[in-house]
Amino acid sequence: MQDLISAKFALENLFSKPNTIFLDATFHLPNSGRNALDEFNKEHIPNARFFDIDKISNKHSKFPHMLPNENEFSSMVSEIGVKNEDNVVLYDNSVFFSSARAWWMFKIFGHEKIRIIDGGLKSWLNYKGPKSDQKSEYNTTNYISRKIDYSLYETLENISNNLGKNSNRVIIDARGADRFYGQIKEPRPGVRSGHIPSSFNIPITSLIDQKTNCLKPTFEIKKIFNELGIDNKKSELVMTCGSGVTACGLKIAAHLIGFENVKVYDGSWSEWGSNKDTPIEV
Repeated sequence: MQDLISAKFALENLFSKPNTIFLDATFHLPNSGRNALDEFNKEHIPNARFFDIDKISNKHSKFPHMLPNENEFSSMVSEIGVKNEDNVVLYDNSVFFSSARAWWMFKIFGHEKIRIIDGGLKSWLNYKGPKSDQKSEYNTTNYISRKIDYSLYETLENISNNLGKNSNRVIIDARGADRFYGQIKEPRPGVRSGHIPSSFNIPITSLIDQKTNCLKPTFEIKKIFNELGIDNKKSELVMTCGSGVTACGLKIAAHLIGFENVKVYDGSWSEWGSNKDTPIEV
């Protein structure tokens, strides 16, 4: 099943179909001045539910929206009425492809029918897709997650233990260049500025067409990776960012151009940058 679909395809083939659930996974940075839930309540795809990246997370972690365990994810997804057999269609109204985070979470817990609308709500509306401000009606379910697929998941400890030891392992950071190079203060308090040593910077915004909000064509994405020397499809890629959201967008982009072994560092810079024992570069 293709992970990334056009708004046109979603509208013509999936909208209002049985066992198809649309989820809005919009997320904004803490300093953006925007509220994703308020925006959803004012305008969303009819009958869509809100996938709250902050809420559907590990409540015991001091870091933002960390991955919950399988039981927590099952409970939280059941609350928004999703069933294991549902065809889940994700979208967002974010400038940096936040629906990719929800896609990764469903993937890591074994959901098989999961897709993302390329360009999100903006693309949907451009194709004259309907919108609503009405609250969606649904019943809770008994969703059952599989155990975490650690082939998709990376940790601080594993990155630390492998720094400088594996030339076939590439760390890529999705934050903007000013944050990557430590030129500005991090938006979260107590987090140092800079990046993981020897990591590369591919800002997620560099992969998105600002006019359409869609990912750029694969040949352009491939060029961006290749210009950094990231062209060995057998490499293991580790995607990181500020808090594990835009890293998931990099993961999808890497899949589109042929990389198969791609992990997301869940804690990302919120964890690495706040740990005084981890090395940083600026």
